[in-house]
Amino acid sequence: VAPNGVDVKRFSPNPPSSKDFKKIGIPTDKIIFGFSGTFGFWHGIDTLVDSIINVLKERDDICFLLIGDGAGRASAEKALADYKNVIFTGLIPYDFVPQYLNLCEVLLSPHQVPKDESFIGSPTKLYEYMACGKIIIASDLDQISDVISPSMGITRTDNGYSISESCSDQIGVTVPPGSSAALSFAINCVANNLNSFKFLGANARQRVVKKHGWDSVVNSINEKISVLKH
Repeated sequence: VAPNGVDVKRFSPNPPSSKDFKKIGIPTDKIIFGFSGTFGFWHGIDTLVDSIINVLKERDDICFLLIGDGAGRASAEKALADYKNVIFTGLIPYDFVPQYLNLCEVLLSPHQVPKDESFIGSPTKLYEYMACGKIIIASDLDQISDVISPSMGITRTDNGYSISESCSDQIGVTVPPGSSAALSFAINCVANNLNSFKFLGANARQRVVKKHGWDSVVNSINEKISVLKH
């Protein structure tokens, strides 16, 4: 199986200017958490909305940038209408996606599946997030976990949730899928330790350039074809 990939030149760390923030209406004094994708069950939009509410009830130093469109966008906007630190961009041209992702310090991939089903997929957004060198919080699901392994894991405890110890080679943070409480905990944990977690984004960029740029993906496929020929 050949996983998905990304154009590591198009998607790369590119610090935004104050004009970029002003253009989209994003406050410059907040920690920006972003989500990019289709607003649907598979993308975990309901879990994300509940987590945003949990977080913003307790703090004002975080802003959520929700990029994209889909069937669940209207209900998400309605649920979050009373929270000023949430920005919906709607559908944007693909060429602008790297710019929007680089406005964020942390990017979210809260995928989920129906109970007792396996996750089969290779989300493009995950590789785009990695290529931009961002801290990633993603669901602990099959291929997603494989891509950002090793990671700092969020686990349930008798008193709530805890996060595993950090190691220098980790790529991101993984959370139990479908749990808004776990995702809220992860968001708060990353926000409270932002600088010390930035190594995750640097590692993600290195990993994606080495293994998941399109050149690497094509070379891997060609190597497998060569073996089959013999």
